[in-house]
Amino acid sequence: MLMTEELLRQEVRLVGGLPIIDQMLQVICRTTGMGFAAVAKVTRDRWIACGVRDEIDFGLKAGGELEVKSTICDEIRDSGRAVIIDDVDSDAHFCRHHTPLQYGFKSYISIPIFLKNGEFFGTLCAIDPRPAKLNNPETVGLFTLFAELLSFHISSLHQLSAMKNEQKISSIQIRNYRDELAQYRHLSNHTLQEPLRKIRLFSDLILSSAAQQQPERVRETAFKINRLASDASAIIRDITDFTSLDLSNVSFSQVRLEDAFSNALMPVEQFQGEYPDLEIDLPHAVTGITRLLEQLFRILVRGSVARRDGGGELSIGVASKILAAEEIWGHSFLHPEKQYCRIEYRDNTSAVEYYRSEKMFEITHRRGPRGEGLGLDMEMAQARKIVRLHGGVITPGEGTMLLIILPL
Repeated sequence: MLMTEELLRQEVRLVGGLPIIDQMLQVICRTTGMGFAAVAKVTRDRWIACGVRDEIDFGLKAGGELEVKSTICDEIRDSGRAVIIDDVDSDAHFCRHHTPLQYGFKSYISIPIFLKNGEFFGTLCAIDPRPAKLNNPETVGLFTLFAELLSFHISSLHQLSAMKNEQKISSIQIRNYRDELAQYRHLSNHTLQEPLRKIRLFSDLILSSAAQQQPERVRETAFKINRLASDASAIIRDITDFTSLDLSNVSFSQVRLEDAFSNALMPVEQFQGEYPDLEIDLPHAVTGITRLLEQLFRILVRGSVARRDGGGELSIGVASKILAAEEIWGHSFLHPEKQYCRIEYRDNTSAVEYYRSEKMFEITHRRGPRGEGLGLDMEMAQARKIVRLHGGVITPGEGTMLLIILPL
């Protein structure tokens, strides 16, 4: 698994903080007479000390690094086998090896640490500038036991971290479910009830008018009922479209943001003859669904066009950057082990209050100039749902800006 620098350092700190490490390294040095012992995190391109006991002034501290290609641990990562050297000078394989020549040790032992899932973590190793008797059952058994003990504790740390992340993901899913449920409840209790109430009222009027033989009033009332039924039908259709927005039967891929935004600008008719001034800086790609990300950008652009100040030229700016690790930790609904891209979308409309309100993401009921129903205004609610389906966040920014965070 590829790890970011922050995650790698976090793992090193967590492992280095295990209480058993200091005692373990002290026992190793006392038992074997070795002057330097360490627990190291070893990857294909990094060697980082999680814990160190240095009695020979080797000069390496916890968190310090060695060039991985300069170490024997690099070879152990590839082979998966321990390396034990009593005396470099008399060892046919290592007497001319670059590592003891570079670091000046004569005795060496390194045992691989494999986690419960079979993943290679690193090594438990020790060196000394003097020869030492290491290749015996007692010493090898001690190191093997300690390596297994470290494997247990490190695996437990990983499991605990995974459980916390799963709990966090569950909290996010519950939050999203509650948000949508609250909106559906409002639609059911208010938005849909109003046309149904009026339909019942007008139905009574039809019966009354028919009894009084007033055909013109019957026709007029029937027309109103038909319009209300159309309104209710439009609301139900919009709700159905919203609820059908999901990830079933789709697969994620790398989507270039610039391509998705460019496609969202088509067709040009949406700009009503006045193409906006665009400032686009989207060099990144995110993991997502192309059609949904295009729909997201299309919603944002349509919103800017709808709120365009009369007579003024519309300007739209959109830019992306990689989110720093400390910024990810600042968002309670982002996964700490993922990388994210931050997208800033802004326009030059005067709808500052609209952009600052979280209510912009709620479903509202559109009405025409005569009060007739025009279905639901749910585009920004759809935008938020698209972002959340991708495991991201969308929030108001400063002025007329929206901030969107999506996983890479």
